[in-house]
Amino acid sequence: MIIIIWRLLFLSILMASLSLNIYLLQQVKEPSAINANLNSLVANAPNPLPIKQVNPNKSTPNALPITLSTSELSPANHPLKNVENRIKHAIDSRYYFLASNLLYEISSEDHKSLSMVKAYWLNDGKQLLKNNQYILVKDSLDAFLAYSPDDLDFLVMWVELRLAKQQVLLAVKKAFSLQYHTFDINLQQQSIDYAKQLVRQEIKRLYSLALWFELAKFSAEILTIAPNNTEAQWALAQAQFQQGDYALALESLTPLLNEPNYQVKANDLVNNIELALQHPVMIPLTRKGDHFIVEGNINNKFSVNLLIDTGASISLLSQTVFNELVLATDVNYIDDIVLTTAGGEVTSRIYEVDEFELAGYRVKNLTFAVIPYLNQENDGLLGMNFLRLFDFHIDQTNNLLRLENK
Repeated sequence: MIIIIWRLLFLSILMASLSLNIYLLQQVKEPSAINANLNSLVANAPNPLPIKQVNPNKSTPNALPITLSTSELSPANHPLKNVENRIKHAIDSRYYFLASNLLYEISSEDHKSLSMVKAYWLNDGKQLLKNNQYILVKDSLDAFLAYSPDDLDFLVMWVELRLAKQQVLLAVKKAFSLQYHTFDINLQQQSIDYAKQLVRQEIKRLYSLALWFELAKFSAEILTIAPNNTEAQWALAQAQFQQGDYALALESLTPLLNEPNYQVKANDLVNNIELALQHPVMIPLTRKGDHFIVEGNINNKFSVNLLIDTGASISLLSQTVFNELVLATDVNYIDDIVLTTAGGEVTSRIYEVDEFELAGYRVKNLTFAVIPYLNQENDGLLGMNFLRLFDFHIDQTNNLLRLENK
């Protein structure tokens, strides 16, 4: 009896196993509903949209559209199968950074192709510059120089772009930097000569227009990047002389006194400065009631309007103006003193400035007292610590201050 029961149990297990295998076999042969749906989606997927051709003669925005990428201009799916043509097409379409990326598809050994592409790109930039399309020119230069940062032809065009935009100083600085983008000695010298030519042209233009302030500023900037540029040195001295800055002009002339090409005219200018200093200078004054206000300059960096006060033993600055002064230039603290004013005694700090200038007359190490003085019409007082150094006279009729060296 027990044997019969075990046989029936075994037979039941065997039948259940067979039924499970048959079920699993049917699942393998027949795709599931999910797989069937997926296959249907793939089969019925729409074809990709064709690439829209860009009219190369039509100006387009500089920013790359999101749908355009390097892969879209690849030989596999673009009619322009030659990489040179694809680069030219990108340039014509104003997609300069795309063209820059495509340059990497040309072998660095393929000098002919690189030369042809560069010539095409350079000509495109020149045409844009000629048509005053400065934004496109900048985009074009930025893209090519990202690929080849030391290319002198495109760097020169960068200089030309700044000149076209009348940014002469930036152009000159860039021109001087060209020498550092090549190891060729001849090209380095050509770059320096090119920069000097630009300096010469700008000096001539400013001189012809008698723009002395602009000429002095331009020449000083040039000397910071080319300290041995004698043309800028001479122009600076002339501009300073024309502005009445005689002491500065003499300083600027010093390096030229032994220069063969400038020695004679530098000495002539020195003589003219000395003659000018021997004659009294008439400085215009602004009248306020019974008082006169004159404009001076501290350390050649900070202008102040000071009321002339022959009764003040020391010159004064208001605290407000002094706070602005120390942001512009350096001053030296000397001491604290007690001053007697119309309002009584006040404690004041004394400071020394390197230089105070009035219409070309300069005094070194002039001291100023700083007090909580407030007057909307002037910044302080010009006292006798400056005036007693000169023979001076106030022409009250014509509102003039005459200064003459003692």
